[in-house]
Amino acid sequence: MIVSPVHPAGMWPWARPPARSRTWATKPVVLELLRGFAAGVLARYEQVTRGELEASAAAQADRQACLQLGAVFLGEDAGYETVGAWNTGGGLPALLRGVRRYPLDGTADDRQLVARLFALFAQAQ
Repeated sequence: MIVSPVHPAGMWPWARPPARSRTWATKPVVLELLRGFAAGVLARYEQVTRGELEASAAAQADRQACLQLGAVFLGEDAGYETVGAWNTGGGLPALLRGVRRYPLDGTADDRQLVARLFALFAQAQ
């Protein structure tokens, strides 16, 4: 179980979808992906604090995890079903480029942009 400050609506405030789409983050596969990702980040953090893992190795593993999860959300992982243009047609990167409240580099390529979203998610843990 992941323990972190959670928005009253059940999501981190920065991860809330637009008002017209309230169900994406409650789909079981999405929850499973996000929980697994967060658990990995937290496990590496604990290993670093116990001296079992170098901070640089944890940071590299975190970056790789962000890229891997980003690939899933961009429809680049054949093991997951996409939601049409949201994943493969640039919908998610377009949404992220429109978010001005958080430090997402709108000039980054789609992969780096989506990976940055998951890095912010990890920092919120």
